[in-house]
Amino acid sequence: AALLVTASGDPAMREDACHAGFTDVLLKPLSADLLKDCLTRNLDAVTGRGDSALAGFVSLAEEDSCERLRRDFPQTRILLVDDEPTNREVTLMLLEDTGWPVAIATNGREAVDLIVANDYTLILMDVQMPVMDGLEATKLIRLLPKGRDVRILAMTANVFQEDRDACLNAGMDDFLAKPVNASVLYDTLLAWLRRDPAAANSAPANVVIAGDGSIAAPDKQGSVQNTRIEPEYAVFDEATMLNQFGGNRNLARKIINSAMGNIPGYLANFEQAIAPGDWKEAAAAAHKLKALTAQIGGIDLSHRFKALELQLRNGGVTEPATAVALRRDYLLLADTLQRWLSENR
Repeated sequence: AALLVTASGDPAMREDACHAGFTDVLLKPLSADLLKDCLTRNLDAVTGRGDSALAGFVSLAEEDSCERLRRDFPQTRILLVDDEPTNREVTLMLLEDTGWPVAIATNGREAVDLIVANDYTLILMDVQMPVMDGLEATKLIRLLPKGRDVRILAMTANVFQEDRDACLNAGMDDFLAKPVNASVLYDTLLAWLRRDPAAANSAPANVVIAGDGSIAAPDKQGSVQNTRIEPEYAVFDEATMLNQFGGNRNLARKIINSAMGNIPGYLANFEQAIAPGDWKEAAAAAHKLKALTAQIGGIDLSHRFKALELQLRNGGVTEPATAVALRRDYLLLADTLQRWLSENR
């Protein structure tokens, strides 16, 4: 049996893979449960004993990834690079459970300065930031003695192939798509750390510690992206939001409050950029709004910001009426979230 592992969500991919002779298609990001189910299904079809063949794997998959990170890699140190306060808070709160120290940089220049003076296990690097973006920072880090071999994982709301290619071409090793999902984050970090024998006991001298505190691996397996955004969601998708936070309602409340404090400012930036036709700034604002609205369960609204960002980046334009409609729909989402907050105190 041959399995195709791909980050492409194109429905035609499965049909093409079947015609090419693949038995099944696995979409990245991979998780232990997803891989186990696929292997069980296919081994059972071939040998008739899929469950017994994977007995050891099942016991491993049932163990909590975060617990394994905390137990097996206690010396991990992380550098988290992100300019957006809500996104930083989400990642930091998820990393708290690992017990790892996390250093913070709010732009690429700060990250480069920190790497010159410190040793890290792995770097979680946002791509679009002021002062110096993640791509330029990665190129500079690769020129430093401590940065030549360290693994750098991109964290971005962009899921277009051109963005992935840009990250890899800049010297990044892998890709984590926003909004960050707790289980995907833990599984990804575990996958990278388990491939580096030195990570189990200490942080290697020349290894950078990433935003989740995991040590990078020698290859590029374990590439991560987040839950794909589909267009047919209601105003507020509670299940998807809670899944991103591992069902933690306290964390969800904190992130909703943080995001709702920041979104109005980004909406204002978007509106101000559209008026004079500053499409680059409008696309940048749409990028931030895409990530934040997805983070708090506004999946449909996030999908619309995603489409608008792509349109603007490809030379398209939009009208002020678009901003008015998006603000109106955000207010509907905000009203729904306020009710959710009052019911989940």
